[in-house]
Amino acid sequence: MIVNNPAIRLRINPIMCALLDASADAGNRLCAQDIMIPNPNNDIVSGTHRCETEAATKLCIFDINKKLISDGRYDIGGTYLNETSDFWFYFTTSSCPKQIYLLSLFFRCKSPRNFSIGISDSVNINMVDGSNKIMTLSENLKWYSFRSVDSYENHYFKTFCFSKKDTKDLHSLSLFIPICIRSETGLNLSPDILRSIKLQHDLGALISKQEKPDFILTSASGTQFPAHKIILAAHSSVLKSLIKEDSNSLLIDINDTTMDMLLQFLYTGTIKDVSKQGRQLLEIAKKFKVHALFLLAQQIIGDHIDIDNAIEVAIVAKKFNLEKLLHKATDFIRNHPEIAKTSGWLELNDIELMKYFFEHINYKQV
Repeated sequence: MIVNNPAIRLRINPIMCALLDASADAGNRLCAQDIMIPNPNNDIVSGTHRCETEAATKLCIFDINKKLISDGRYDIGGTYLNETSDFWFYFTTSSCPKQIYLLSLFFRCKSPRNFSIGISDSVNINMVDGSNKIMTLSENLKWYSFRSVDSYENHYFKTFCFSKKDTKDLHSLSLFIPICIRSETGLNLSPDILRSIKLQHDLGALISKQEKPDFILTSASGTQFPAHKIILAAHSSVLKSLIKEDSNSLLIDINDTTMDMLLQFLYTGTIKDVSKQGRQLLEIAKKFKVHALFLLAQQIIGDHIDIDNAIEVAIVAKKFNLEKLLHKATDFIRNHPEIAKTSGWLELNDIELMKYFFEHINYKQV
């Protein structure tokens, strides 16, 4: 039906802050009756359970075997604080030589604050009593301290290594990872705690301490960056193909800043000031086929859309063919009509993108 009333306004859709990605992994949307959950006390973080932040005792990953053997990024679920979204957990998987599989855990914190997270300290897999579908890691927790300075800040905090035998043991099973979250009242972290946090990221310590590097990456300027073959090959199929068995160095035509960011991510799973580097991170991820970085960069860009950069985000999404990010930017533009007065909108000369906007920004009668 055609609406003739000239009084129209943009349709506003509620923003679900708890949702890290509008298309959560299908495996995490299993029906609750498909999985045997032994604890009914709402302490499980998953796609099928609501859980208060400080009540959380386990992260639940459905169909863990399939995810370990398929490199990618997967959502776990979120927690709530006073019925509002608080933490969102997700992970990436990647394979290494000799059939070793890495599972790296990340999370996003809604509000700035200090907090600590205890997480299972080892891959010691145990069958949950009375269940033939659920296995859990060690109940012993290792504690990490964090400080979120910005809202919706993302953090890396743990990598687990699984063997080929582990993946067979976990076939068609769900994995519980013991966890505990504690908020802290202090506003500042001491230098000793900051030093401890850095040391707890073992892969990051490799690059910062340069412990027994067996490979050298050289940038376009000639600067040498010590590295480790196994880390480079595990996370980048491009670097894996370029590294020769009888060689201990490789020249890459990128600048020092780009090389530093690439190595930061390969070793620590994160990048300092990542919110300011979204587009460059996408370029790096595409060039070196670092799938986890490509997904993380999309997420970071999407989390930092604002009135001033919404058009730029849409342009980047179109350039890299990122349909979900383009939808998110378009939704933001739909909900903020003032963007039509920004320089980004007024200077936009991409006819295809303008056509896309007009097709997807819907109006309705007041």
